[in-house]
Amino acid sequence: IHRLRSDKAREAVTCLLDRLKDRDASVREAAIAALGEIGDREAVDPLLEIVAKDAYVGGKAARALGKIGDPRALEPLLGCLSELPPTRRADAAWALGRLGDKSAVEPLIRVAKDPDPAVRRAAAESLGLLKDPRAVETLVEALLDSDREVRQNAAVSLGRIGDKKAGPALLKALKEEEDTTVQGKVADALGLLGDRSAVPALAAALDPKAPLVSARAAKALHA
Repeated sequence: IHRLRSDKAREAVTCLLDRLKDRDASVREAAIAALGEIGDREAVDPLLEIVAKDAYVGGKAARALGKIGDPRALEPLLGCLSELPPTRRADAAWALGRLGDKSAVEPLIRVAKDPDPAVRRAAAESLGLLKDPRAVETLVEALLDSDREVRQNAAVSLGRIGDKKAGPALLKALKEEEDTTVQGKVADALGLLGDRSAVPALAAALDPKAPLVSARAAKALHA
């Protein structure tokens, strides 16, 4: 039975690889997404070729490569961080976090200050996935970003990294952040840091008028 399933999976991958050459970009895009979900490394080289040559679906291929997690994708994806279309930079930044190679930390720190908010969002998220303390300073700065999602991703990532040096900035954000969704993520991050100095500020956030933030603060207090 296991061999039968394996044969069917191989047949599906072969079929999807053929679809990568389809004239219709939507067909290529669907095939790329499916290959990313399946995670078969046979797809890596064809997907790398698409990243390099297909302007329509190259970004989708970058994300699929991130999901597959093959180290062969590292250098090509790093190269995409300097490309002109911001969507390409954002897709590459997103994928690099999933590859898990910490040599991407410094390049991601650089693009975390990209002019385009989508790139900054992806970089802030990926830096948290890589869990490298070198990113803390950049993520602390991102807590003040003009884009709400960047601030949210920065808070989540600081919680994932768990470096207590981020504590003062997170405490400041808990008090001054106006968006309740972001504020809730900041409370989550403080709970993950486990810094007892955050207890008074978290207790002060237990406000029935702001139920989302209050629930997050209560969870953080019991972390």
